[in-house]
Amino acid sequence: MMSVIIVDDAPPSKRVKTKVAADAQMSGDNHPVDTSKRPKSNAESSSKTKYTNDDLPAGSTLNGAWRGVLIPSYVKWYGSMYHAWGVKPAEECKILQLHWDTVYAERIPAVVEVDGPIHYVSNQRLIEWRSGLASVSLSMVTSLVASDPKFQAPEGLRELGKFWLTDKRYLFKDISAKDKSHYTGMWQSAFILQVFAAHLNYVQGAVDVPDLEDHDYTPRAALALSAAALERVFTLLTEDAITFEVITPKKMKKKNASSTRKKPNWKATIRNGEAFSAQRWARDTERLLKATKHIPADAWEIIIAGAQKFAKEALNKDNDNDESSDSDEDDDDYTDLYAFR
Repeated sequence: MMSVIIVDDAPPSKRVKTKVAADAQMSGDNHPVDTSKRPKSNAESSSKTKYTNDDLPAGSTLNGAWRGVLIPSYVKWYGSMYHAWGVKPAEECKILQLHWDTVYAERIPAVVEVDGPIHYVSNQRLIEWRSGLASVSLSMVTSLVASDPKFQAPEGLRELGKFWLTDKRYLFKDISAKDKSHYTGMWQSAFILQVFAAHLNYVQGAVDVPDLEDHDYTPRAALALSAAALERVFTLLTEDAITFEVITPKKMKKKNASSTRKKPNWKATIRNGEAFSAQRWARDTERLLKATKHIPADAWEIIIAGAQKFAKEALNKDNDNDESSDSDEDDDDYTDLYAFR
C-alpha cells in the first residue's frame, strides 16, 4: 500500500498522524479551580501560559477518560455548531464544565476557567481535530495525483484542482450530467465522505451530557469543515502551492527479498503560510456551513451512513495501523448549494 507523507503548514498535532496534575486552588464553593498553574500576569509574562496534559487535574487522564471520552464528547458538540472556527471562550468553558461534570462527576471536581489548563488543552485538541481533517484531505488528493502521470506535472495539477472546484464538483456523488443543476448526491462524494469519516472516528467514545439532551447534534460544522479542507487542497493545486515528491523505498535486505515489494512513498508539501486556519478559510467554511442548513433529515442519515463505512474501514486499518452575513455577491459560488439535490 502506498503511504503518504504530509508536510503541512497546519499546527502540529500529537494525536493525528497521517499515513493521518498538579494541585488545584479552591474556589469559594470548595471546588478545585482549573488554575493549578495560573497564567502569569502581564507584569510577569507577555505571553499566555501553554499548558499540557500534565497540568490537568490529577487523575483526569487515567483510563482514557480525558482523551477517550471527554475530548470526543467536546469535539462532537463543537462539530454540531454553526460556528466551525470557534465560539466565545466563556461559552466553551460553560460547555466544558458540563462535559467535565458528566465524565468525572464527584471523583475529580474542578471549575473550568478561561485559558486555564482544561480550557487551553481542550482547545489544542480542537486544533488537532481540524488539522486532522486537512491532513486526510491532502492524503486523498495525493493518492489521486499518484494514480495518474498526467496529474504530476504543474499544469496537470492546476487542471485537477480547477476541475473539482468548478461548480463545487468535489461535493457531489454523481457529476455525469452536463448541466450542474442535475448533479446529484450532494455532500456524498467519496472525497467528502472519507474526510467526514475522520471526524466520526475522532468522536468515537463520546458520551451523552444530561444537561445537553435537547441539543441538536447534527454534525453540520464537521461536514462544512470537511468540505472546506477539500476546497483548500484543490485551491492550493491551482495556485501551485503544493509540491509532490516520490520517495523510493530503500532496497530490501536479502532476507526480505521474497516479501511483497513496497510501493513508493509520496510526499506532499504545502508552502508556508497556507495553513488550514480561520484567517483564510473561515469565510468559505461559514458559507458551506450555511449550505448545510438545507440538507434534509433523510439526506443527513445517508451522508452519515456513507461516512461510517469509511470510518469502520479506517478503524480496521488502525487496528492493523453565527450564520454568515456575507453579501449575495460574495455568496455567488455557494448559492447553488442552498437548493439541495
